[in-house]
Amino acid sequence: LDFERIPASTPLPPPSPTRFLSIGRLVPKKGFADLIAAVAQLRAEGHTVEATILGDGPEREALEEACRTHGVADAVHLPGPVPNSAVWEALQQSHALVAPSVRGQDGNQDGIPNVVLEAMAAGRPAVGTRLSGLPEVIVEGERGWLADPGDVASLAAAMEKIVTDPEATARMGANARAFVETNFAVRANVTHQLRLLAAAIPA
Repeated sequence: LDFERIPASTPLPPPSPTRFLSIGRLVPKKGFADLIAAVAQLRAEGHTVEATILGDGPEREALEEACRTHGVADAVHLPGPVPNSAVWEALQQSHALVAPSVRGQDGNQDGIPNVVLEAMAAGRPAVGTRLSGLPEVIVEGERGWLADPGDVASLAAAMEKIVTDPEATARMGANARAFVETNFAVRANVTHQLRLLAAAIPA
């Protein structure tokens, strides 16, 4: 991440409604259908939550139908693809990013989605699944929460922790920003690699 081009992190918005953001191509491995079902479960339990899913893809109609089926068409928004500047604005208006990744039927799965690191750079914690590289960056209670992939109840429970503890959410967002600044800043990483190469080259 090039922090010279990343806006400074902003305070979390007011706690109600709790706003979740997801970003990605609308394909099965992203697990967006689980997110929609989790929002429906949280609202059924009395929580005031909303979700926005940025992106487009072949699952768009199915996801829109899922919103209607679950009765959350007014709470889950699918505005389609947006420019990068609008992504940062959406992050600043959210409380947390959700990456509900699952393993596709063909075995395809995410590694560490860039959007997770970008959300952390914006000072937002992430809710992800225990899949591939996500647990490497989303440490529970430090930078976000984890759920079992494909398990709607588990995902809703992880999201509920964001809803019910705004102070912890703000703290985890600050931790997330510090983590990516230390480990994923492009200048720091290039400098580190150059030092390793210099040490490996005989004098």
